[in-house]
Amino acid sequence: MNISIRGVYFATDAAFEQKEEVEIRLRMPEQLMAGQMTDWCFTGRVAHVQKLGKNGKRGVGVQFLYYSAGEKNFE
Repeated sequence: MNISIRGVYFATDAAFEQKEEVEIRLRMPEQLMAGQMTDWCFTGRVAHVQKLGKNGKRGVGVQFLYYSAGEKNFE
């Protein structure tokens, strides 16, 4: 996984389509957040999908559109 302020790139077996809207939930380690919210929910749009080798995995790039912190139950 590669994450930045604008989006995220990850490998997956799941099928995604370009321009599809997705929800990505992340829980940040408390050691990194030092008293801040650790649960984040991002809504994004799939910017690109590429085949990764012959193992069926795909690389998916998602552009973040907006986010919220601490509002969703992650359990």
